[in-house]
Amino acid sequence: MTAPREHAGPAPASTAPERRPPGRRDRFARLERPLLLAGLALVTVHLLDLALAGPDTTLLGVAVIVAAPLAWVLAQPWVIRPTRLALAASSGLIAVGFGVVSHGLHAVNSGPDWVDVSGLGFIVGGLLLLASAAAAAVAPRRARRPGTRVARAAHGLGWVAGAVLLAFFAVIPTALGIMVTHAPRWPIHESALDVAHREIRIANADGDKLSGWYVPSRNGAAVLVIHGSGGSRARVADRVEMLARHRYGVLALDLAGNGESQGRSNGLGYNAQPAIDAGIDYLARRPDVRSDRIAGFGVSLGAEVLIEAAARDPRLRALVADGPTRPMDEPDLDQGRRPGFGDRAASNCLPG
Repeated sequence: MTAPREHAGPAPASTAPERRPPGRRDRFARLERPLLLAGLALVTVHLLDLALAGPDTTLLGVAVIVAAPLAWVLAQPWVIRPTRLALAASSGLIAVGFGVVSHGLHAVNSGPDWVDVSGLGFIVGGLLLLASAAAAAVAPRRARRPGTRVARAAHGLGWVAGAVLLAFFAVIPTALGIMVTHAPRWPIHESALDVAHREIRIANADGDKLSGWYVPSRNGAAVLVIHGSGGSRARVADRVEMLARHRYGVLALDLAGNGESQGRSNGLGYNAQPAIDAGIDYLARRPDVRSDRIAGFGVSLGAEVLIEAAARDPRLRALVADGPTRPMDEPDLDQGRRPGFGDRAASNCLPG
């Protein structure tokens, strides 16, 4: 007698979830870190280029420029998605915005200069940071931590407080510092000056070619006109026209890195004196100008750097200083109180 056969039933269904192949969104999210690394590298190279080209470079400043992005890269895997998105987006917007209006416009309007090489990389780095922010936006959410609504609300408030502190002590000072060294390069049209003039280019002691307008003198006297921080000769065209109507010769120069001039801009005027010297030399050589009848006319920062020049160069026989002081400094100095952090940041970094 044979034993009854046992028939195996159907195999139990597997309980493990099927792993679907990564979609386009997942693949883009995985690019967040490579995009961040490439963007920070290009931005850091440009900031180091600016720092090392200045006369007052410090080891601490260079260390901060290198350490800040390095700390960001090391901390990024442990940072929550909203923070990653906010940091990359704000940094990318700063780099693209200032890079385009300074180096991008200069390369388009006047042709690329050697100082624009890392500046154009600065723009590309900003675009890569914005792409990293977009990748962070589509990255999968982390599992919600267990906790009460009160705990989650406290976590959200802590994030907002941290974001405000980071913006005030890191993002805004960085943006202001970049603004000082990235003057807008809006195109200058010859029709902006409604008097007969010639467009000139003269070299300063640093080898930078400076662009300017010259109106020939009809009374033997000439005035060197200098614009304010982040400006150009187009911003002082009305002063040039006023002086020309009174028969003065007028030389309106773009400071280095401003307008159509070569070189690096500095909104605090640290590199303005070679341009002032070149302008005075040009006027002193003019056959229509008497060397003892040279004056200066400066607006805001232009007034400040001309005051400095007049203290050391006796060829400047007269000076008009239009707004050389920043009003936000006066109340604190009059009352004998040192300006606070916000006051110093504004007075040192905002355009004059």
